[in-house]
Amino acid sequence: MAVRKVLVPLEISEISDEILPVVTNLFEPGSIQLTLLAVAQPAESAITTDPYATAALPPSVYTTMVNTAEWERYRAGLREQLQQKAERLREAGYQVSIELLTGDTVREIVNYAEQGDFDLLAMATYGRKGLSRLVFGSVAEAVLRSVTVPMLLVRHQPKVSETPVAEKLQPAQPKASTFTIVAVTDGTEHTQRAVVLAGHLAEAMQAQLKVLVSVRGRAGSAHAQKVMGEVHQLLQGLKIRPELVPLVGPTDEVVGRYLDEHAADMLVLAAFKDRGAGGTADIGVTAQRLVQYASMPVIVVKGPQPQIRRVLACINLDDAPVLDSAIQVSKALKADLQLLHVLPPTDRRQAEPAPRSLDIALAQDEPRSLFLQDAISLLEREGYSRDALQVWQGDPLKTILHVAQKGQVDLVVVGNQSFGGFFPASVANSVVRFAPKSVMVVRIRPS
Repeated sequence: MAVRKVLVPLEISEISDEILPVVTNLFEPGSIQLTLLAVAQPAESAITTDPYATAALPPSVYTTMVNTAEWERYRAGLREQLQQKAERLREAGYQVSIELLTGDTVREIVNYAEQGDFDLLAMATYGRKGLSRLVFGSVAEAVLRSVTVPMLLVRHQPKVSETPVAEKLQPAQPKASTFTIVAVTDGTEHTQRAVVLAGHLAEAMQAQLKVLVSVRGRAGSAHAQKVMGEVHQLLQGLKIRPELVPLVGPTDEVVGRYLDEHAADMLVLAAFKDRGAGGTADIGVTAQRLVQYASMPVIVVKGPQPQIRRVLACINLDDAPVLDSAIQVSKALKADLQLLHVLPPTDRRQAEPAPRSLDIALAQDEPRSLFLQDAISLLEREGYSRDALQVWQGDPLKTILHVAQKGQVDLVVVGNQSFGGFFPASVANSVVRFAPKSVMVVRIRPS
């Protein structure tokens, strides 16, 4: 019987080792040759002041910011961990070798797997639910998309802690009703603007503010402390006391996991470092992922200034949560609120969006008429004029972007009825991608 070569990347996250018992249960000691792989990540800082230029720069412009002794201790620690795991497997009868590489985790795993003539690549990855169900997680998904080697991916199963009987018999404590806003920053200029906006919103709404400080790899504690210090300075003039939470790992994974485990009513973010050299409206893959799977309203901050003075809420049938969220944010920030309802074009040859009278929309059909009448009633109860509601006709995306630009809008609020993998094809996703100013996406639950 041929011996299979199996590559097992470890030390990626705290659950990486969970793949080992799966592999040993699937394969007898004499049937496989195991290679345990770890990738050491040097702490690096780009020689540039542009926080989004680094992704397009060649490696020659980077400089290592860690001294030799610290680096050698780090590598020795990784090698020792690999050696200990290898020894336990050898004691069980397995043939095991170890390999320690240096560089980008995904790139090094992919290159080594492709060049090593392996029969299988085995990895553990976080079980996905809620916001963090990003396929298999950032590292595993990136490897999966890049290798030709067959992969075995095992989802992490969190341990369920037993509640003591005495605790179960205690009367239930009432849950806190404080509105919670979560902002995410990786220290870049765009994400720090998101923190500022989140701070103003939290103060105006008397909400709790949590700021998640995301750092990658060995940038670790030093970079996290630096960013938290900057956040403290940014929010120094506000009366609120934010909770700062450092998270180490891929931003979409660690933020997704945090939001799965902690209640949040609103998420505020902006383009992260992976935005690269994209256009001014581009928010990058990481921010796009978080918006795609968020179950709470998400504000994506764009533009040079985080101030919100004009809000445009784009309402469609069954989009009542959009109007509720738009009113909430507008009142908190003392911003002007306009509503937009887009009628479908009656003629496919209609090239440009065109304004229509409210009476035309009310006469369209009964469900539309009732919905718009309810929207007008809510506007008036909240102190707004019915003139705040605009009706246009045309392609939804073109119309929203046209009206937003024409009205010099700072925040576009859109509803999203799609979930997960369907979000990229939605109007909401297109608005997030192409709107030059900030966008708020409100999840609409199907009725």
